[in-house]
Amino acid sequence: MARCAIIALFGEEILKQSSKFVEAMWDFDAFVFPLAFGVPRFIYPKAYAARDAFHEMGETFLNAAWEKFDWNGLEAQTKWELIRGTRFYCTHSKFLKERRFVLRSRSGMHLGTI
Repeated sequence: MARCAIIALFGEEILKQSSKFVEAMWDFDAFVFPLAFGVPRFIYPKAYAARDAFHEMGETFLNAAWEKFDWNGLEAQTKWELIRGTRFYCTHSKFLKERRFVLRSRSGMHLGTI
């Protein structure tokens, strides 16, 4: 069910690039509270490892998706497309990049929306 929801909202490219994406998402989800409360890395290294692995998948996706996406083509005007999914996410992604958010922040915003 998670795969279907991700494809419906964000396209299938992120799942094609990272075959373990859904598993990484649930691994990260298990550690959200220790990370949110700022538990130090040396006390909870698994939490930080799960977060870092998940973010790296997001960063890899964003770099590749940005290279493949034609902002002047028809795909920028459609309501849904394979690489980025819904137009909401396309617009959101463009907004963050144009405002010069660093890649890690853009990845976090994208993954947090998922």
